[in-house]
Amino acid sequence: MVGGRPILRQVCVPCDKALPTEARPEALAWLQGLYSKFDPELVALAAKMVEVTADIDRRRLSAGCADFDGELLYILIREQRPRLIYELSPNAGHSTAYMLAAIEQNGFGYVKGFELDAALGGNTLETIRRTAGAVGSFDRYRLVLGDATQTVPKELEKDGEGPDFILLDSVHEDYFARFYFDILLSRLKATVMIQDVVHYDPRPEGSTEADYVLRVLGDSGTPYLPLAHYEDLLSPQRSELSPRRPVRSSSVLLESPVSWRDNPEAPDYSDTAWGHLLKLEGLLSRGAADRVVAAFDPVPHAESTKGCEIPSRLAVVGSKVNMTSAVIDWSARARAAARDTTHAAGYRSLLRCADAYLRIGMRNEATESICEAARYLKVRPAVDRGKIRREMLELAGACPRLLPSLIRSGGVGTLAATRHMGLKMLKDMARPFVRWGRSAFTGLA
Repeated sequence: MVGGRPILRQVCVPCDKALPTEARPEALAWLQGLYSKFDPELVALAAKMVEVTADIDRRRLSAGCADFDGELLYILIREQRPRLIYELSPNAGHSTAYMLAAIEQNGFGYVKGFELDAALGGNTLETIRRTAGAVGSFDRYRLVLGDATQTVPKELEKDGEGPDFILLDSVHEDYFARFYFDILLSRLKATVMIQDVVHYDPRPEGSTEADYVLRVLGDSGTPYLPLAHYEDLLSPQRSELSPRRPVRSSSVLLESPVSWRDNPEAPDYSDTAWGHLLKLEGLLSRGAADRVVAAFDPVPHAESTKGCEIPSRLAVVGSKVNMTSAVIDWSARARAAARDTTHAAGYRSLLRCADAYLRIGMRNEATESICEAARYLKVRPAVDRGKIRREMLELAGACPRLLPSLIRSGGVGTLAATRHMGLKMLKDMARPFVRWGRSAFTGLA
């Protein structure tokens, strides 16, 4: 491999038990240099990936690679020139396309993908060929089908030194994280991108995998780069790139090997807005409303809390203990942040705000918030729209007065709203009979 990796270790964040909250100047300068170096190639690739992404959407498959992640995959592979890349799990090949395009420019190397499902889009290999082959040579790709916990160890034996670049976006559970730390990251010298770990708020991804990854990195003191902290800062370098899947990155970048142990200590989030939110939600779940009110303020680092997820959840907590000012303040922050995002957290946060407003009787604000959520039907892929409508209807079911506004905003159609409310009424009517039947059956037993 040529260059890149020694610099990566130098610019990564020295990890302690908490979440990094700021970008490092040396890391930003390094990334800016890579964007400048490969700018013409990125512009051309982004233009091609617009159609590739649209084609995946038309096939109703998963095009889950964020634009920023795809760009970094490309420039890192161009810079580091890896011999062998492992990807767990490629799905429809969206991220694979970025990597194959870089390998074709390098003139050597290949990607080995590990996928459980052999029938994605009818035939997984042909699905990936159609996606990734549109921008790179498919001669440099090999797909291994089956359970990765079984196939990866076997392929490692065949590959000798193993991969020198690894992309992980697979099962988001801790048992799988334990597997790849044990088999891959504790043994191999490689550049590693793990997706769905840390958001820019900052907060960890809500999965046992993310929790375990952060536990290991913090417990071992392994430096890593939380990519979300650099996305906005690199906007000037990315301004000429056509948007393809403009969702925020939550990936981390690091260099293995990692000094891994099976029972790492938990990260300490106590002095963060995220940790404070978890504390309040925990008190609320235990019925300690008075303690929630007493502990609500001050929120640590409230002024630097970004995004809409944390503010919207703080608004919901405030609404459940009748803290009107907290609902108004945190909902306003969440709604303002949601206007600047197209990812799923945006419309869900707006629905949370609507729910919080309803709890304290602010129906006009709730109507405005749910109508703002309806705009996501225009910016989210077609495959997500049914889910968005269902979640909107669930909220509207709790307050039927929201339905006219939701219909006028285009969030749902009149027929869908009528069907949903009719089914809800039938379920509500049937619930006493179901309870009676269960108790009668229990008595007979």
